[in-house]
Order: sequence, then C-alpha cells, then structure tokens
Amino acid sequence: MFQLIMSIEWNSSESKKHKYVQYQQEQSTNGKRKKKIIGQPVESFSNDPSVDNRIKLACSIGSKLPPNHQRLLLELPRDDDKILVADSIIDSYNQKNIALNTKCAYVTTLVHLSRYLGHK
Repeated sequence: MFQLIMSIEWNSSESKKHKYVQYQQEQSTNGKRKKKIIGQPVESFSNDPSVDNRIKLACSIGSKLPPNHQRLLLELPRDDDKILVADSIIDSYNQKNIALNTKCAYVTTLVHLSRYLGHK
C-alpha cells in the first residue's frame, strides 16, 4: 500500500512540473508513430531581433505567459501590431503590476479585437 501511494505522489509532482507540455502521437505516412510536443513556448515572434526581444520581454515579465497565449501573438500580421501589444503589456506591468491572468486577458482581448476588425 505504501509503494502505491509513493508512486501516485511522484506522478502528480511530475505532472505539475511539466504543466504546459502535452504529447500527441501522430500516425506518419510510413506507419511509424512520432511524438509532437504541444505547448512549447514560441521560439521566435519576428525576423527582426529588436521586435522579437521586446515581445519576449513582454511574455516573460512578471510571470511567464503560457504558450497558447504566446501563439495568439503570432496571429497578428504586422510587427507594429505585435509591438503595440507588447508595449501595452510592459507598461501595464510597470504601472499596475498586473497578474498573469490579467496579462493573458489583455493579450486575448487585443488579438480577438484585431481579428474582429480584420487586422486592419
């Protein structure tokens, strides 16, 4: 009984450590299965290094933005739009010390508003 409890505790602590990483198995064309990692942070937001660094700063300031919200920023077509969202997050954090959930709500709201307006 004691060993069973230890294994359950170990599995629950391991799952908490890798909160956003999920594995999905896909069937490839040659019949072998390959693992695709879902939930990894975005590596690059833009080809311009200064834009990329500013967006990464906005994603990592305070608490780290979850990968699904980071991918929402990739939906914005122009780098100027990404910079505006990143600057608003940085300014809000510096002035109001916003929490992670507030930062996620700001990103979601701004990207959905841009989507509704046709990214104009």
